[in-house]
Amino acid sequence: MSAPVPWDPCLAPVDRPNIPGGRRIRVVEVLATGTNGGAQEHLYSLVTRMDATRYDVSVVALSAGSAVRKLQRAGVAVLVIDDPDDAIAQLERLEKQSGGFGCFLHMAHNWADWAETKRSYELFARYVMPRFQQTNRNREASMAWAAENRPTFIGAMGNAINQEIQRHVSEQQTKKKKTG
Repeated sequence: MSAPVPWDPCLAPVDRPNIPGGRRIRVVEVLATGTNGGAQEHLYSLVTRMDATRYDVSVVALSAGSAVRKLQRAGVAVLVIDDPDDAIAQLERLEKQSGGFGCFLHMAHNWADWAETKRSYELFARYVMPRFQQTNRNREASMAWAAENRPTFIGAMGNAINQEIQRHVSEQQTKKKKTG
């Protein structure tokens, strides 16, 4: 990729309409980590050139490293997400901060490793989205009820085991009397 020439139309300022209510657009980019240095440099170049008066820019990284530190030194907010619980917590913060949102757009870029991207999508679909779609509500309620009633279940199970042991011992003694 070469440097833009002075007459490059991409460098010309663009007249943009105001966003209603003085709001700003939140841009969250996912930082590819690992050996994807070119992608990290591209992301750095992109987010550090965005108009901070118009956009709230933040980066989500899947691991800490030199690219994260470089973005933080440039004043870019970086959140490191190590597991799905971190993603859930961040989305809950965004939901609370924004007053709720009806859609979460997960942007994809072809600069990240495809296998890791698919793994990220799988974790997001399997563990993060059910929390916000409330598809696990009944399962979570059932697990909480079972945990709350565990002492009762354990006691009943212990009693049932003891009764069966006693029944078996009684049967063995009856057999012994008949044969002996």
